Amino acid sequence: MDHLVNKKITISGTVQGVGYRYWLKELCDTNNVNGWVLNKKNGEVEAVLVNTNAVLFLSLIHISEPTRLLSIS
Repeated sequence: MDHLVNKKITISGTVQGVGYRYWLKELCDTNNVNGWVLNKKNGEVEAVLVNTNAVLFLSLIHISEPTRLLSIS
């Protein structure tokens, strides 16, 4: 049986006002990842991703958005 993994991430850079949350939701839907994403007052985006392989999904974010100036912690 696969265990669910929760990953809380903070994304900074050019991530507000550019459709980043919508893009991330579409990527999650496509890859069967659950969770939530929200804009923070300081300009960052915070997300919790839930999947059986969240580490692989985090790598997918970096591969899918190579031109976006962002940092994931």
